[in-house]
Amino acid sequence: MKRSGLRNRFSQETRSIWELDWHECMVCGLNQWNVLHHIISPSSRYYIDGKHNESAYNSCPIHNYKHPSADILKQRGYSGQGVDLDCHIGNDAYLHSHIPELLKKTAYALDRMWYASDENDREFLKVYAHLYK
Repeated sequence: MKRSGLRNRFSQETRSIWELDWHECMVCGLNQWNVLHHIISPSSRYYIDGKHNESAYNSCPIHNYKHPSADILKQRGYSGQGVDLDCHIGNDAYLHSHIPELLKKTAYALDRMWYASDENDREFLKVYAHLYK
């Protein structure tokens, strides 16, 4: 049975981590991300229920649709994710097929920002350790 719907919203603390220190979408690499994506959501085949899913390590800053300047970028010859293609909404197949990559990007970014993990984060990393290999 497929699960859907977000039960574990990110806290303001988690949103603040990204808002203060991170400026690019982890899907297209362009600046001005505007939403935090749950890398492992209830609809993911990897999902294991628990509070650990609220971890900052399960959050990924991306554009909800396209980059705010997509039209200008297209005129300059750019294309791809964030310009022609949405980064989040309508991009489920890409996001679900790149879960390990997004987890590693998030962990790398948090490390670069000197993020101090808490018990919930450590539990998340333990539960999903197999995806970081």
